[in-house]
Amino acid sequence: MVKDMLPAIENKKGGEWSYDVRNYNRSIGARLSGEIAKRWGNYGMEDSPVTVRLTGNVGQSFGVWNAGGLHMHLRGRCQ
Repeated sequence: MVKDMLPAIENKKGGEWSYDVRNYNRSIGARLSGEIAKRWGNYGMEDSPVTVRLTGNVGQSFGVWNAGGLHMHLRGRCQ
């Protein structure tokens, strides 16, 4: 997922992606937020958000430490 979104983060263009997820994808929010914060600071992508639409089941750390401009939507369960 990060590989798909990284060019949009590096170029501050944002965009929208959709994925099926399982519990082992539970840290994707922290990973993407780290990439955003490293380049643009905590609120750097608010004008060009990265929107991720996920379907499936995720763990309790879903969305933890999200940077500004990262919008995560889940259709499924978070446990």
